[in-house]
Amino acid sequence: MSFDERVQCEKLEHNCWRVLVRYGFMNRPDVGAALELCGPAGLEIDPLQASYFLSREKIILTANSNSKIKGQLSRLRQMIFVAMARNAGSATDFFNIPANRVVELGTRIQL
Repeated sequence: MSFDERVQCEKLEHNCWRVLVRYGFMNRPDVGAALELCGPAGLEIDPLQASYFLSREKIILTANSNSKIKGQLSRLRQMIFVAMARNAGSATDFFNIPANRVVELGTRIQL
C-alpha cells in the first residue's frame, strides 16, 4: 500500500476535519507529508502554517512524596523512572512536526 493510500480525510461539522494516517511498524511518521496529501479530499493546508498542539508530562521526584504509588516503587526505581522520562524523545521529532509551530500543554506529576 502506497503512502497516499494510507491517508483518509473526513470533513466534520463546523469546518473541522478528521485525518487518519496509518503507518507500519518500520515507517517513520511524518505529519507534514500526510497533511500535504489531504488536498484531493478538499483540505488544503500548508503544514508549515498549521499549529500543532501536543501534551507533555513532567515527572518530578519530591523528597516527601505523598504519591499513590509511593509504596509500590522503591526510591531507586522512582529515580530511574524520572530519569528515563526526562530523557525520552520528543514527540515533535518523532512525528516530524516543525518545532516552531508546536504549542506544548503540560502538567507536572509528582512522585
